[in-house]
Amino acid sequence: MSRSFHIPLTGDAEALVARAEKAARQHNAEFSGDISAGRFAGRGVEGQYKVQGDTVTVTITKKPLWILWPWVEKSIASLFA
Repeated sequence: MSRSFHIPLTGDAEALVARAEKAARQHNAEFSGDISAGRFAGRGVEGQYKVQGDTVTVTITKKPLWILWPWVEKSIASLFA
């Protein structure tokens, strides 16, 4: 089951991607992408993102059943904050 959510883009997309990539490395997660789209994976959670105007759309494509959706959304949103 996949789920998508939206995060407002509050700054430069290039800086956002750089912060997300750094945060992923700090959490031993995989991250690949650019200012328009990419993928990430770590701790059993996998997903993709797409930047559209002033919004980042994140789609979680895989997560362990025991991890609750609110925790996933909060954790992933923090990577793009």
